[in-house]
Amino acid sequence: MRTELKEKLNAKQICERRDQIAALLTQALCLLGEADSLLKTISSHGLSFDRHTFYSPSDQTQRHRSLKTLTTQVDAKLWAHILELGQFRDLMSADKRKAIDKDMENPPS
Repeated sequence: MRTELKEKLNAKQICERRDQIAALLTQALCLLGEADSLLKTISSHGLSFDRHTFYSPSDQTQRHRSLKTLTTQVDAKLWAHILELGQFRDLMSADKRKAIDKDMENPPS
């Protein structure tokens, strides 16, 4: 394990930085929890987090990729709920349902 620091900080500054990081992580997780709870009011399933959900969050491009991953999950669940709510699937042929399922792999936003 490498222990070199990118910044020269004293012990007090390191502890303050740690507290800032913990506060931001807590805020981020609370907001993700709120989004998950809100999604569960509409869909029977909330957000799913796995190793492919988050990419280097300090990199703007990777942060956008993480946001796209989560937003795609939300869109897929909401469209599935809309189709279920309107009972549209009951009116479709098996082939049409299969086509819709394939389309929902990249749901509209």
